Amino acid sequence: MGRLVELLDNQYPPIAIYHTKDIPEDSEKVAEEHCVIKSFFLPSVKEGRSIYGAPNDLRCGGPMSGFCISDSDKRMGLADAYSTMNGYFDSPKRVVDNYLDMLPVPFTTEDYIVFEPLSKTQARGIEPEVVVFFADPQHISALMVLAGYARESNDSPVEMRYALSCENLYLMPILESRKEDPKCIVGLTEFFVRKFVDPDKFSFSIPYSLYKKMDGYAEETFLSKGRWNKPLDPNGMPPRRPKD
Repeated sequence: MGRLVELLDNQYPPIAIYHTKDIPEDSEKVAEEHCVIKSFFLPSVKEGRSIYGAPNDLRCGGPMSGFCISDSDKRMGLADAYSTMNGYFDSPKRVVDNYLDMLPVPFTTEDYIVFEPLSKTQARGIEPEVVVFFADPQHISALMVLAGYARESNDSPVEMRYALSCENLYLMPILESRKEDPKCIVGLTEFFVRKFVDPDKFSFSIPYSLYKKMDGYAEETFLSKGRWNKPLDPNGMPPRRPKD
């Protein structure tokens, strides 16, 4: 799978997300859950299952944009709901300017979408579109530093902004993958989803082109130095300067 996964030593192995016209072998049709985090993401990351689904298998409206299935006018209907009703933004215009317009759907597809462990995708000889880690703050921090290790741009290598969780997982990294110097996405920040995911875990989505680079230089980074994830040793701390 590569040195990144081995050196990071995260609790859960990464999963791959990709579209395909053919149902992968040894995969399961998505269960009838309202939220795709429950039906796609968690079974893949926690149980190692390969889950596939067609557009008409999805009961929630979020994946229509989140999985690049549809770019309908209904999405603009969120402007009032996310401002006046829910209070996420101070006005419908702010919803449009700071959220919807910032995350356009770059294409639409009727292909199956697949969530499965990255190792299974690689064994199939398929290059995924996105790689996602389900990680605690310590490992999120490590991934953030690794993403910036050889970054050409001087901006942040990671973005964390309001979006639906399915948009965090797939749409946002897909948009980044079309840029010369793509970013990683921290997600699962949506209030609804936080109610049933591990309280100490977030998602960290990486465009596959960037993941390959990170995996390629992981060995020469702090990940191989052996200190970044070690428990604090009070006796190993340098002595404090005496007070004057």
